[in-house]
Amino acid sequence: MTAKPILRSLLVFGFLLVAACNRPVSESSTANPKACATYSEKICKAVGDSSPSCASVKDTAEILPPEACAIALTKVDGAIVKLTAKRKSCDDLVAKLCAAVGPKTETCQMVTTQTAEFPTEQCDAMLPRIAEIIESLKAREAANQPLSAEKAQALAAGTPPSFGLADSKVTVVEFSDFQCPFC
Repeated sequence: MTAKPILRSLLVFGFLLVAACNRPVSESSTANPKACATYSEKICKAVGDSSPSCASVKDTAEILPPEACAIALTKVDGAIVKLTAKRKSCDDLVAKLCAAVGPKTETCQMVTTQTAEFPTEQCDAMLPRIAEIIESLKAREAANQPLSAEKAQALAAGTPPSFGLADSKVTVVEFSDFQCPFC
């Protein structure tokens, strides 16, 4: 995780803390002790539990007083709008990559899952190299496809590599199935 999202979150909460300082303090605090947990849950639900923004908000919420989080809860919709706008480059990246390899492919699912964990700076850095990335993903998706009928027949045709008598009483067959399509 980079320091920028944490610093941004601390800055936002710092402003909220300053705003809370201008309010009169009552003898008994009426702030919900779970306000910080509620705030971070709402943010994480909107931006994704695995996103760097969610992790930053959770880290920051741990150190804030409930009063600051109670004030932040009143403005949570605005924070969600800003965080969603901030992730636009990642959303654009996923849309372009999935359009290139097919929206229902395993590769698109992988791109969607992994990009959700990227900081926005990484998405910004990947967009100028999109042609290279698409080429790599298309090769990956092609490797995920089953063999064509012609290729399967070609593999089965002829004599397989073996030794020994053809009419022996025992035949040992070895089969290897690599999970990695690039192995």
